[in-house]
Amino acid sequence: MRRIALVAALALAGTACSPPPTPPQDAIVDELRPLARQADAELRALQTNVDQQYEDMNDLFLRIVDARLPNILAVLGDRARRVEVPEGGEDIHEVMVRFLDRALSFAEDLDAAVAIDALQGAAVAIIGLEASAADFALRLPPGPCRTLAGERWHHVCAPATPMEGYEAGLDVVLRAFIASYEPLTHPARVFGDATRGAVDMALQPEVLDLIDATLARLEALDPGTRYRPLHLQVVTYFESIRIVWEEVAAPSGFTDPLLHDALLSRLDIAYCSALSAIAAEQERVVSAVQGTRIDEILAAWFDDADRCARVSTS
Repeated sequence: MRRIALVAALALAGTACSPPPTPPQDAIVDELRPLARQADAELRALQTNVDQQYEDMNDLFLRIVDARLPNILAVLGDRARRVEVPEGGEDIHEVMVRFLDRALSFAEDLDAAVAIDALQGAAVAIIGLEASAADFALRLPPGPCRTLAGERWHHVCAPATPMEGYEAGLDVVLRAFIASYEPLTHPARVFGDATRGAVDMALQPEVLDLIDATLARLEALDPGTRYRPLHLQVVTYFESIRIVWEEVAAPSGFTDPLLHDALLSRLDIAYCSALSAIAAEQERVVSAVQGTRIDEILAAWFDDADRCARVSTS
């Protein structure tokens, strides 16, 4: 099975403003914008199709085949390679070509799964397509990210104004985690609960690797005295969800149709248990550190009170 999770270091590319002619970053973005928008439109159309319910899954599979996604992505990749790249625009061009190549590979996996009615394979391939789009956003500089990446992934774009010190490191770690983790934990409901549970079990080793890499990155940061209590709460959260994921494939009394919902429930509990403690330490940092941007950083992941409201009423 093709690996999906991407624990990639964020490439923070900075380009100084240049006088006319157009700066290289702007020039390459202008060239790539139509290709990026078409790729995003195709992926959004796929998500629209899998977000619906079907009495006969063949109806969904016919839509997937008729969309000819591998053909379209192959053409876009070829067009991207033919773009004349100005000096200074190489990094953005490379990220674009990488995205289209990865998306093409998963689109081919999707067509192959559909051809043999393999629900799990189709579900994993769709996750891979979304992971490719998220990784694309993560790797782009701030301005090009908001122009080229799909809007649904703008929350993993690098901040327009660079951060410093511990906050810069924490920001990179959290955005890299989100870009990899969000796609992995949302197998499409249309494939049914049994398939979603099977996908969870298939991706469990990859998720554990991702959480371990995130914990290692957090350990490498130096929070200092003022950030340390908050840092420890963030680490505790990741340790708690690792325990939940570690037990996904263990004998638990759950049949496959119940596994996915049970996993989500336990992850919600771990999240909401951590949220209040993190919020308390976050307030202390805001009070103690002038000009802190910790609210902005943590809002990317630790700001879903609605999720906890659903847990408390379930």
